[in-house]
Amino acid sequence: MAEKKQGESARGVSVNERRRAREDAMKLLFEAMVQKPDDADAFFHEEAGHLELKNDIAYVKTVYDGVLNHLNEIDSLIEGSSKGWKIGRIPRTGIAAMRICVYEMKYYFEDSGESISYNISINEAVELVKKYGEPKDRSFANGVLNSIAEKCGLK
Repeated sequence: MAEKKQGESARGVSVNERRRAREDAMKLLFEAMVQKPDDADAFFHEEAGHLELKNDIAYVKTVYDGVLNHLNEIDSLIEGSSKGWKIGRIPRTGIAAMRICVYEMKYYFEDSGESISYNISINEAVELVKKYGEPKDRSFANGVLNSIAEKCGLK
């Protein structure tokens, strides 16, 4: 087995490639929220072609499927930690990024065998929210995700 280099995931994916893959996953999940496809798998392949995914496609597919498979549990955690905010009131880009983070914290290892530190998941989600959301959305997402990490016993 090849030795893991600094700045790589367990599968040898660079930090920057994983960051771009998270962004791709967020875009796919956002589009799925907007378009509400009947066939999630067909939608993934169609949209992946439009986005011309090049970054850790296995990760993107695992996260996309995993978020959709655990959507009710993930949304329940987000809503329960958002101090009175219903999912429908939270900006869609923020929801997509937070869903990925919660999935990584709770289910990703089970689905992939690869662990991701909750700190990394939260930081990456907050960076996505910062890039695609409003300035105040960043601190909201950070607070919600840290609360979830605490509730899940990660802190």
